[in-house]
Amino acid sequence: MFVVDTQIHIWKEETPDRPWVPGARERIRLNGHREDPFSYEEALELMDEAGVNRALILPPSWEGNRIDYALEACEADTREMTDTENTPGADGGEALVSAFNAVGADYVFCSSGSEWAPVWESLARRHRDGQPAPEYLDLTHETVAVGMATG
Repeated sequence: MFVVDTQIHIWKEETPDRPWVPGARERIRLNGHREDPFSYEEALELMDEAGVNRALILPPSWEGNRIDYALEACEADTREMTDTENTPGADGGEALVSAFNAVGADYVFCSSGSEWAPVWESLARRHRDGQPAPEYLDLTHETVAVGMATG
């Protein structure tokens, strides 16, 4: 089985030259998130332990609009990547569903938020039109999603 985690956060420590948005640390505490940095190296180790083949990195909101660490992680991971369909004019939802198809995903186990609307729309269109698309399972928490995906 090929397992893709559809949303992980990785981040570096807050420093004067890498400040977080105001009030971020308090929000992290209130939401029960881990405060310590979560490196891509640690994420890769945990993915390997859990049998997760790929992950989509969503930079955490507390770092503001930074994507530099996510890009660094992608450049550092030497795993073979699969080309996705190149559809002119496709939105992000189409790009993700194309990526799921490219790696042969039969199911998407997900604990998503409202930012997933383009993905839901792409899946609905593809199912309506008889085009290939994985089955989508919306779950209440990412722990449930990982548990189901890994059996």
